Amino acid sequence: MNKFVLFLLLIQQASDQDRLLKSYTNAEYTISYPESWILDESRKTTPAILFLSPLTDTTDQFSENVNILKQDLKGRQIDLVRYKQISETQFRQYAVNGKMLSSRIEKKGDAERYYMEYLMTQNSNDLQIISIC
Repeated sequence: MNKFVLFLLLIQQASDQDRLLKSYTNAEYTISYPESWILDESRKTTPAILFLSPLTDTTDQFSENVNILKQDLKGRQIDLVRYKQISETQFRQYAVNGKMLSSRIEKKGDAERYYMEYLMTQNSNDLQIISIC
């Protein structure tokens, strides 16, 4: 069975307030996140579970965030190598001002994961994104 969990990370420097952590747990994993961040499990805007940073002031227009998205690829004949190929193709097609920083399959213990890091523009925001599958 092919099962992937996709972690999308948007990075910012942590403040002292962000060092206090809460935990989110479900049947498959536990993740710690800054106490000041908002957990959104509603899946109203995306199929992902969202962890959103608070806006820093009235000029801040973007909440840094972590998204956890589960994709069921059972029966679709997609292994990690094929997933990497699909992700790179989609990046080239859709990333506005995209620049690939890294795209690789890594061995972690007995498991493999796909790591992709890139820059792009979205809604006038210059983003650095890390995707781990």
